[in-house]
Amino acid sequence: ENSNGWYEEGHIIRIRCEQGYEHRHRIATTRCIRGQWSSLPICEKSITACGQPPKVSHAVIIHQGYQEVFPADSEVQYKCEDGYATEEASSSESIFCIAGNWTEAPMCRLGSNGSEIQTQTTINNCGRYPTVENGDVVETADMFLRFRCNSFYRRVGPEKVMCFTDGTWSEIPMCEAAFCSLDTTEYPDLIPDGIKFIKDGDRVELKCVKKHWRWVSDHYSLVQCVNGTVELTRCKYHFKLITLLCF
Repeated sequence: ENSNGWYEEGHIIRIRCEQGYEHRHRIATTRCIRGQWSSLPICEKSITACGQPPKVSHAVIIHQGYQEVFPADSEVQYKCEDGYATEEASSSESIFCIAGNWTEAPMCRLGSNGSEIQTQTTINNCGRYPTVENGDVVETADMFLRFRCNSFYRRVGPEKVMCFTDGTWSEIPMCEAAFCSLDTTEYPDLIPDGIKFIKDGDRVELKCVKKHWRWVSDHYSLVQCVNGTVELTRCKYHFKLITLLCF
């Protein structure tokens, strides 16, 4: 770059993504070619980052400004309203972003001076277990149920559900879709092979239709599921190194 802010032909610059974002298809550079920049890198939410933290009744998030994406290992602290406390009788508690999901959020309930206090009791007092669509109970303890979402789904809400003395359950989690579906028959560049299901953040190679006689080897499109949206690269040959061992 010269003093006028211009770049020479062939100059390469590297784009750095903000925390919580990563380069799409791992492309981080762009080159100046005949007075124009080649395709600019795109920064998208990392699969290990988290979205906005869950809302907690009678609590506010402290020491944290507005933020849409939180990088892995981020900490968010909640503070209960006056007169409310967590199960551990604390006025504040933190959650963490782990592998794209928030750890279990706290619950703030009225303290001992409140007239509507709900006391936790054994799960047998709440009758039939709550159902979670696309999820199952994976652990049954005296004082709580633990839920887990099925494959291709992610949990939204608490992992544990507890029973109160008034016969009601605490907040029930939901399992939201965390995958993309791709019908190969709708993409003329791909060899028809039915519907493919791809987990959010995963990348798969799908075989392409041979369109040029110069294509000696098979070509593939790299397909990625990003926040429920399918992204495909153009068909190209993917070189794979095979190591042969002699004995």
